[in-house]
Amino acid sequence: MFGTAGALDHGGVRKNVQRVVDLFRTTFPTEPDVRLRVKITPNSPPVNDHGDPRIDVIQGLLPHADLARWYRSLTAYVNGSFAEGFGLHLLEAMACGKPLVSTAYGGSAGFFDAGVGYVVGHTLADAANDTYRGRWADPDDGDMAAQMRRVYADRDEARRLGAAAATRAAGFTWKAAGRALRAVLRKYGLA
Repeated sequence: MFGTAGALDHGGVRKNVQRVVDLFRTTFPTEPDVRLRVKITPNSPPVNDHGDPRIDVIQGLLPHADLARWYRSLTAYVNGSFAEGFGLHLLEAMACGKPLVSTAYGGSAGFFDAGVGYVVGHTLADAANDTYRGRWADPDDGDMAAQMRRVYADRDEARRLGAAAATRAAGFTWKAAGRALRAVLRKYGLA
């Protein structure tokens, strides 16, 4: 079971949730035993599941316990995002013991690498649209599909990487972030 999520404001241009849905269908065109769970926010535009019964779309907010259950129901979390300032969905999935299939770019590169998931290659591309400017990572669809097939073929490896992901995620707490921020503020004489 794969999962992906995001708020699709501004057409979901950054999160690429629809791209993950389409890539899932291309990667697993006939396999009946593989599924994709998609979680989007209440005000997001709809995701086209193409009538594929293997794709489950939840459009809404989940209470914390239900969200944790949603993450735990996955084998791996697939992130097709062009960029993340931090990547809270990614870290939440890791905290629930799930490996990521993702680029190691932007904010998520601070906690994600091949030790806790499946790194997807990317090229840098211009982010010239109405919302974003600059450059971001365009995930390689062929590599993302290959990494998803790898998860599908070796669930034991996915479990091992998920356990490592949970261990790493445990170090990322609000308290630890506050201490790090305080140290930086002190270093520059701002606290």
